[in-house]
Amino acid sequence: MVYCCVCGLPVDGVYYPETFDLDDEEIAQLYDKGKLSVSQLEWTRGFCTINERSFEEGERYSSHSLFYYTSITGESAEIRLCDPKFSSDGLFPDITSPESFFPIHCKCLTLVERVVKRKNFPSSEGSVSGVAAIQYFYESLNTLRSIVREDQDGVTGKGIEWKHDYYGARRFWFDSWTMEPGWEFLCADPFEIATLTDYLLSNLEFIPAQEVRQKPLVSNKIQQVERDCSLAALDALPIELLNKMVAFLPISSILRLHRTNQKLKNKISLNQTFWRDQLVSGRTVPFIWDLDREACLQKDNEAPNNMYWDWKALTRNLLEEPFVELALKNRLSQPLADDLGSRSLESWRKLSSGASDKLKGSPPLGLINRVRILKIIEEAIRMAENEK
Repeated sequence: MVYCCVCGLPVDGVYYPETFDLDDEEIAQLYDKGKLSVSQLEWTRGFCTINERSFEEGERYSSHSLFYYTSITGESAEIRLCDPKFSSDGLFPDITSPESFFPIHCKCLTLVERVVKRKNFPSSEGSVSGVAAIQYFYESLNTLRSIVREDQDGVTGKGIEWKHDYYGARRFWFDSWTMEPGWEFLCADPFEIATLTDYLLSNLEFIPAQEVRQKPLVSNKIQQVERDCSLAALDALPIELLNKMVAFLPISSILRLHRTNQKLKNKISLNQTFWRDQLVSGRTVPFIWDLDREACLQKDNEAPNNMYWDWKALTRNLLEEPFVELALKNRLSQPLADDLGSRSLESWRKLSSGASDKLKGSPPLGLINRVRILKIIEEAIRMAENEK
């Protein structure tokens, strides 16, 4: 079986087996469908492979029914797609070619695009070509491929080998994907997370009004200086125009601009409304981009008199919450099946040993998986940059 080089799940999808062929003990070893329904596995269907010619105009390699790819560890594997209409066009790449083909779920590629665009083009994410982003990631993978790696048993794996072993997924690499209760987060849909907004809003805390009361935006003296100023200086712009300009900046630039001088500090208000809007916009927390804006606005309307919701603290806690490490810690604290081996268990225990909650309640499984996949993509890019 071949596995996605981004999430570590089977490229041809994860499926529940037919239970009529299983006894009660075998059924008990499957995922809990109350936590992970069949529909939540749909995102694992559909994959493509990328290689250096994937980015040449006129090439159709992602439509072929047969591919070969070479993993970082040097293993060659055959990948078949379900569509047979391209099965005889004779354009398959030579298996002896040093060129690398990497299998990736189509859905995982959308996360690759998001990470690369945010990292390299934070202020123009929407205008950057998705092809350019994917090509950048392919070059990172190709850089890492030159480093020959072996697993702990000295056996070449069936996909790209990372030291983190996909934060749990590598444990289940056998002739077929093996399920074990408690690991549902590995396969949960990282895109459609129905309870995401409710989970975040449940973690908002009140803050007294006097602690968030803003200083006057601009003093009368400064207003007079602005009226007399003949230069089009940034800090002399009207507040309305300045706010429109700031809305296009990444959060790091806004904070630096806020600290530039007292006039800009007075004009650029970092109140709770600012932090709420930044969080809802998806510009502040890399793995949060799909909150229900209306629900968030309604939450603010429900605040009692002289109280505000602390959106800034929620943002900070989200950035600091070790979602993946906590999921591993919770699972590894429970009994594990002996027949699945002990690969990476100790390293995962060490990784997660110091993890502690900053948020209340259990996070949606899809959110944990989203953070896990984004973490893998970010680490791959960082590793490749260190090798260059």
